[in-house]
Amino acid sequence: MTPLAIRVMLFAFVATALGAALIYLLVGQTVLRPVERLAVSAHEFGSGGQPELPSAGGAREVDELVRSFGGMMGRIRGFQRELEREVEAATLRASQAERRAGRQERLAAMGTLAAGLAHEINSPLAGALQGLEVLRRDAVGDRPAPYGGPVQEALERLTRPVQRPLRPAPARRDAA
Repeated sequence: MTPLAIRVMLFAFVATALGAALIYLLVGQTVLRPVERLAVSAHEFGSGGQPELPSAGGAREVDELVRSFGGMMGRIRGFQRELEREVEAATLRASQAERRAGRQERLAAMGTLAAGLAHEINSPLAGALQGLEVLRRDAVGDRPAPYGGPVQEALERLTRPVQRPLRPAPARRDAA
């Protein structure tokens, strides 16, 4: 080969190598590094962090990608805040419902206890009233008469409040 052909080929090789290196540096600076930083930011954001987005100044498309990602992060943060508010509100409603249910259970237990006590007291009272009625009916003479009325009245006064828990309560309509 002639020395001119070798020089041309050497020049072409060096020019190609320099062009490739220049293209690599430009593409790396304007596209690859910003995309890599954006990928790191996306990973940090996905892990719950507050990443810093790469600054603009690269290729137009990369800058648009960074702006889109920033907008997406803002919308996701807004959704997260809204979700947190909804979770707080639901938690509050659940705790209030739990307190109401506990209060209703306590009231039901108190009602059951009151009805049981009333039944236990009412049975001997009814027996005493029945026995008094038999004694008054079978009594001989006037001597027991002044005692029977007040005793019966006292027993009946005891019977009224004791029977109240045994009567079913009227149905209540809740304002819904």
